[in-house]
Amino acid sequence: MAESKRTRSESSFELLGEQTNDMSDAAGLICDFAKILDLRTILKLPILGPRYEDRAEFKCEFGNMLTPLSINYLLDTAVSMDHEMTCQEMDEKHKQIARLLHMILVPCVNGNAKAAVTVRTVDDGNGWVTWRRLCRAFQPMSSDRWAAMET
Repeated sequence: MAESKRTRSESSFELLGEQTNDMSDAAGLICDFAKILDLRTILKLPILGPRYEDRAEFKCEFGNMLTPLSINYLLDTAVSMDHEMTCQEMDEKHKQIARLLHMILVPCVNGNAKAAVTVRTVDDGNGWVTWRRLCRAFQPMSSDRWAAMET
């Protein structure tokens, strides 16, 4: 019984760590992302606009932009976890990726006041928390909240 019971920190770290064993180090990801950004004619940072309809398109475009880095499943994990992943729960590689993700998201949300405030309220530049809060703010979990947002 004691072996199957995990602490909150252990389960969070293991959920990220188990899936990233084959991923290159964070410095390599940053270099890869710099190369992607250098292809400005092919790929541009998506901008979250002020309209409700912009949300789904932004999420899709942002995920597509990060596909070459192979961290999309980590974005999904950050949103679906039962708590916000703190930097204290991460190893150095995931901290660097979190900071990179936050840095990427900041210019993407300038067109949406609510999203910009959400991003600015994230402590320590934790991109996993930034992404989680944006997704939860703009993609409510319950159908009642969807209906309320539509009106």
